[in-house]
Amino acid sequence: MSLTIFYQKANIGLVAVLALLIALLSSQVAALQAQTCANHFYADANPHKRHTVSCVDAKGVYHSCYNDNCHDLKTGAKFDDPTSGGDPTSEFMFRKCYNGALNAYPLAVAPIQYFQYPKYVAVQSRDDGHWYNCDHSADEVNSHVLYCPSCIS
Repeated sequence: MSLTIFYQKANIGLVAVLALLIALLSSQVAALQAQTCANHFYADANPHKRHTVSCVDAKGVYHSCYNDNCHDLKTGAKFDDPTSGGDPTSEFMFRKCYNGALNAYPLAVAPIQYFQYPKYVAVQSRDDGHWYNCDHSADEVNSHVLYCPSCIS
């Protein structure tokens, strides 16, 4: 009889521990939130999980986002991971940029990262790694920012 009571108490204890574990682990799962990368955007390919991007909103708050569908809300242009085989004609780019030190004036720059400022955007080119400035007055698209619907924090 005492052996039966022991097993019943052990079983109740095991169930309580499992319930506590489930409650603790489920509270760590955060819902995905959309963010607009108004100040800064940086693509970071992490080989251990999905490709992620760093996104800094208008308030200067850093967010980590999945880059699977970051896009420009105004034009619909998508930020495509260069290894994904995306359609280059619908790719998010800045236009009519310049780098005075290199005496380079590319018509379009696909960003690996950007910093938005009041009158221009500073863009690091995904193609050559160089930085370019793209005046907002040179092309309206230069004031656009990426919107990422799947952000973790």
